[in-house]
Amino acid sequence: MDVEGLPGVVVEEKREPKAVEPPQTPASTSLTLTIDRFTMLLVAIAVTLVAISLLSRFAGTGLGRLDVDIENSVPTLWASLQLALLTVVCGLVALADRTAGLPARGWIAVTACVGFIFLDESLVIHEELIEPLRERFETDGLLTFAWIVPYLGLVVVVACLLLPWFRRLPTVTQKRLVIAVAIFLTGAVGAEATGGLIVDEGVESNAFAAITSLEELLEKIGVALAVRGVLYELRSRVPAGISFD
Repeated sequence: MDVEGLPGVVVEEKREPKAVEPPQTPASTSLTLTIDRFTMLLVAIAVTLVAISLLSRFAGTGLGRLDVDIENSVPTLWASLQLALLTVVCGLVALADRTAGLPARGWIAVTACVGFIFLDESLVIHEELIEPLRERFETDGLLTFAWIVPYLGLVVVVACLLLPWFRRLPTVTQKRLVIAVAIFLTGAVGAEATGGLIVDEGVESNAFAAITSLEELLEKIGVALAVRGVLYELRSRVPAGISFD
């Protein structure tokens, strides 16, 4: 009997059961990387390597391949790896901009500059220039390590050429890179020049060991902070599925 439509009779509609949605899980392509923690790791490794080297030299034990003043050592290898990382990260930013149709020449130039520093550190090019330049220009004192002269001039030229690109960067990125470069140059040029003065005046080796350790530490910290600054730039260009926080 059809009861639909009779007074006082309510017919319940059959409802299809709702499909149970599976729990949401993060996308497999998701990547979480804390930039600041990664930077702290780089700095911690640098401090550890320099501290081991310095303490061993003061103790007179000599750890050979752990000495920061030896070019083919663990600390110099780590410095090269840091510079290689910075080169790759800068290159990724340049690639991201070019893929998006944005001007990428500035980042390409920075990638080339960092790549040159990486090669120089790995092949010890600047060390090979010391004696020829010192004999040619008869440098001493703060310029005992005469490679400082042409390299510092090169830094000034490159800085002037990159200034228009640099001024277009976000203010926070400018600050991060300025701090990183300032720390790096304080070690690479300032501490190196001071070390040259110590050598020229024949001061005891402990003083030279201390200034050499400071130089290496500042260089590595500067590169680590530069990696941090460029990683933040890269974060703004990565796909939505990737997070750096």
